[in-house]
Amino acid sequence: MTEDHIRTPDELAARTAELFALVERGELVVHIGGRYPLAEAARAHTDIESRTTTGKLLLLP
Repeated sequence: MTEDHIRTPDELAARTAELFALVERGELVVHIGGRYPLAEAARAHTDIESRTTTGKLLLLP
């Protein structure tokens, strides 16, 4: 059974490396549903709350 809690910085680094390896191998595909300038963060939140988005939303500097 996998635990949900990461206990140490070393465990965090290992799990992060595993996650990015899955993405690099194409075994995990992350859908980007939208990109918003940071100045439009409020609009991104509104879109999430209205359930008109799918996937991850990115706030860009």
